[in-house]
Amino acid sequence: MKRLQQLTPAEIAKAWPQLKSSIMNLMPDNSDATAGKLLQSAVTGLMDVWLLVSTNDDLEVVSSHGVLTTKVMEDGLGGLSDKTLLIYTLSAYDGLKEEEWEAGFETLKQYARKRGCASVSAMTKNPRILGVVKRLGGDTKQRFVTMEV
Repeated sequence: MKRLQQLTPAEIAKAWPQLKSSIMNLMPDNSDATAGKLLQSAVTGLMDVWLLVSTNDDLEVVSSHGVLTTKVMEDGLGGLSDKTLLIYTLSAYDGLKEEEWEAGFETLKQYARKRGCASVSAMTKNPRILGVVKRLGGDTKQRFVTMEV
């Protein structure tokens, strides 16, 4: 059985050498300084790190299939939906079935509700993830744009 498992700060610190490349490969700035900031955010609880793991019948982890990072973001305007759970990075090590993606997103939605978020958001250009989000009723029309200064 595959499931998302949130890591504790101690688990993040211990596994950082293995997690670092999977997370940093997705960052526009993958410098050591940025990696240090991400690690600091994760071990202090400002950012969450999750593993997609396979477990045996006793729910013991037997292998990992991906890593993602999330952060609760607030817009600061005080509106009704001023918090979102942002999927900051998402990396899958091997092919996942659609139902495994969907189960993972459901876990994130439950976590977001517990944290008082009105939504789960992400920035992606991956067509497969866009398809899963559409099937789950999500809005994929928004685009995140950047301009260098």
